[in-house]
Amino acid sequence: MASTTKISAILILEIFLLSNLQFVWVSAADSDSHILSSSGSVRLVYRYTVALDGSGDFSDIVSAVDAVPPGERGVIEIAEGLYDLNPDYRYPYKVIPARSEITIRGNGIDRTIIRSFPEKQFAGAHVRTPTVYSTDDIQGFALENLTLIQNGSPDNLGWNAIDLRGENSDIVIKNVKITDVTGAAISITRFTNVLVEGCYMEMAFTGVTLSGGSNGIIKGNTIKNTLGDGVFPQTFSSTILSVSNVLIIDNHLENIGDTGIDITSNYLGPPHSNITAVGNTLINAHIRVSNAHHIKILDNELLNGKSWIDIDGGAGRAIDILIENNRITSSRKEAIGLFGAEDCRIINNVITSLPPSPNTIQCGISAAVWSSLVIEGNIISNPASYGIDFGGWSIGNNQIVIRNNTVTDFGNIGIYDNGKSQGLALIENNIIYDSNNPFESTYGIRTDFEANSWIIRYNRIYAGSVEHISAPNSEVYENIFEPFE
Repeated sequence: MASTTKISAILILEIFLLSNLQFVWVSAADSDSHILSSSGSVRLVYRYTVALDGSGDFSDIVSAVDAVPPGERGVIEIAEGLYDLNPDYRYPYKVIPARSEITIRGNGIDRTIIRSFPEKQFAGAHVRTPTVYSTDDIQGFALENLTLIQNGSPDNLGWNAIDLRGENSDIVIKNVKITDVTGAAISITRFTNVLVEGCYMEMAFTGVTLSGGSNGIIKGNTIKNTLGDGVFPQTFSSTILSVSNVLIIDNHLENIGDTGIDITSNYLGPPHSNITAVGNTLINAHIRVSNAHHIKILDNELLNGKSWIDIDGGAGRAIDILIENNRITSSRKEAIGLFGAEDCRIINNVITSLPPSPNTIQCGISAAVWSSLVIEGNIISNPASYGIDFGGWSIGNNQIVIRNNTVTDFGNIGIYDNGKSQGLALIENNIIYDSNNPFESTYGIRTDFEANSWIIRYNRIYAGSVEHISAPNSEVYENIFEPFE
């Protein structure tokens, strides 16, 4: 319990300050409370400590939060220790309440440890609860420097560990470890100005979900071993509210059960917009974009197995997509696949294909795109079938530019129309090379479909056991067919 001496000292200080100063700010880091005096208003900031050994103001976290009067600012410092919220499994289960203007700060990851239950619950168990929870509209909540163990099994049938269900603004979750979660490690709805930084999430169904809102940063987190998605900006379904202006940067995602970064709006709702995924590392995880506009996928590294970039129209057309400077090592059918997108640029990516499953048609870039498509400056090596193709789609009436790419050691055709109408295409200044002797590839470039009148020029091609270029209805000139030194 907070001491009466502390509260009395605050009131005496308040009277003194009101009589002598118009504006006063005392940092919460330097005082048990601070007072703001401006135009006659006074605001206290309550600071309490929680310690299991009785050395703090409280021995349990919920009591410390409840001690902060409604509407006031509070800072709760939690000492090192293992805090069990529900040691007796007595319903209704205790949760840490998230409230406006409250900061809850531990002594460090794996030093301040908060558990919902002492023992891990099996998937589908009836004993389950969020660890940090709110259904109210909150503003200015922060959670920092501690470990949360919900102690459930990832099955997406239970609560999220951090579960903020109202309208949420100015939320900071930083340096928090979250494990053994039935739903999402962090779930925030109807958000404005959210920062999730430096957190470690493992054994959850989903890592981070931001549902309906704008202005968020998901930065420098590690997310491992989920059954569902890693990072999922998703539609808030009750109002069909999409997500905009989110930066997903420098995260590490590994062994993700569904999608590593899933930028997909509900097919019933408006598209997500202005979301950038940059500098992330994905291992056995992929990036998906659907029903989203103005999306940038930049400087990510995708490694091993199922890692790839998927742009599709399954939930609604993806429009204005930039895929640039990514490094992809993948055994998937496509390292980069665009299926029914619109106005896309694939620029300066490095793609290394690993052997696919038996009898799989594999390509580096497969791009079926409406309107404009630019594939430029990419390095593609070792695809089992094609370097660049169009996935067997017949889009037509679009504008395609494929230039300055290097395609090496492909199994069949370097650039291929899949025998379908693709409309106009400019194919220039590409290097297409088969290092095998004799060639394993059949063609360097092939477009035999009668409506495809391409311009194929200035390419350097040393590939194709049948023919370097097969394009009977195209303009073909000033290409070089010589071995590489």
